[in-house]
Amino acid sequence: MPKSGAQVKALLQATRQQGFGSVVDTLLPGISGLAAPVRDASGRLCLSVLSLGASVEFDAQAGGVMARALLRCAAGLSADLGYRQTAA
Repeated sequence: MPKSGAQVKALLQATRQQGFGSVVDTLLPGISGLAAPVRDASGRLCLSVLSLGASVEFDAQAGGVMARALLRCAAGLSADLGYRQTAA
């Protein structure tokens, strides 16, 4: 858990760069999770998709199987809602 404003800022930056947030044994020992945003046609966040699992078996790494599947799911739902990502 971040304990300072600078740590919160760094966590938000990493989350934005990855396109998802992750926790490993943070609030619930032994539990890891990933969450990715789903956006509507206007680009606003309308929901998040989440995957949880036991930390000993759950791959919470960026680029891992779970992260790739979660990002595909979130992108598909966003597209279904009319969201079109623009080049940064």
